[in-house]
Formats: sequence, C-alpha cells, structure tokens
Amino acid sequence: GVLSHQDKVILWDNKSKERPVHLKDHLKQFRTYIANSEKPVAGFWVIGPDFTSESLVEAMQLTVECGVTVTLIRSSDLKDIAERWGKKNNGDSEDPFPLGYLIQPGILNTALVAGL
Repeated sequence: GVLSHQDKVILWDNKSKERPVHLKDHLKQFRTYIANSEKPVAGFWVIGPDFTSESLVEAMQLTVECGVTVTLIRSSDLKDIAERWGKKNNGDSEDPFPLGYLIQPGILNTALVAGL
C-alpha cells in the first residue's frame, strides 16, 4: 500500500501468517517496492502478527541499504493504536492521525506514539 506523507510516501506491506514473519524471506520484494516508488519514501512498514528475532537485524540492514526507515508493526499494536485514537477523538475528529509517529526504526514502540 501507499500513503501520502508530506511531500513523500509511506509504503507498507501486510503479511498475514500464523507464525512470526521472517523478514529475510521478503527482502527482495521490499527492495523492489522502495526502488520503484515514484516519490521519495519516508518510511516502509511491514505489518504482521509478530516477527522473528532475526527480522530486527534485517530491518536495520534494509534501512541502511535503502536509506528508508523500516518499521515492523505488530497487527495487535496497530489495532490498539487505532482504537485509542478513535476513543481520544470520539470518532469525529477532522484531524488526521499523525503518521510520522509510526516511522520508527525496528519494531514499533507504541510508547513513542504520543498523545494516545
């Protein structure tokens, strides 16, 4: 997927697996997405149920190699953030969610998502 973020884009890929995602299995695919983006990429999110311990190292290597922050987001964390955002705004805020909070290297630290 692609989201506009300032003058760049955020790319994401969902991995629906019943076991932790092993990032190494998808690196070629992710490099292609980043390289083929028509706009500069602000961040690349991989969303999955969980991630192998090796995936953190792979995410950092991809970040260094491509110059794009790679964030591993557990689907349960994303759901929690969405629910907290909805409660905070009673479902009727015109303010968009500040996507920049989700551009973090490695595994998303939900404590750094301010204001929720």
